[in-house]
Amino acid sequence: MNMPDLLEKYQALCEKAGLAFERVAREYAPLVKCRIRCSDCCHAIFGVFLIEAAVLRKHFENLPGEKRRKALMRAKNADTDLNRVQKRLEIY
Repeated sequence: MNMPDLLEKYQALCEKAGLAFERVAREYAPLVKCRIRCSDCCHAIFGVFLIEAAVLRKHFENLPGEKRRKALMRAKNADTDLNRVQKRLEIY
């Protein structure tokens, strides 16, 4: 399978996931805490699959320079915070 096919299949999967999330959010609205511009996920620590990293990079590279710079600064700050927490946990 070539990269364009893989990305196309990934995009289709993302669309299915988005529709599933919308259905769950609609059916279980009181239990779903996500809101537009909520950003809770932005503060969570989680990994990404290689295909997700490739798609993120593709979109990141298309951002205007100032937005990329700000995103990199937020990432650097988050990494610093994560390292600080990790060092505190090593004490215990």
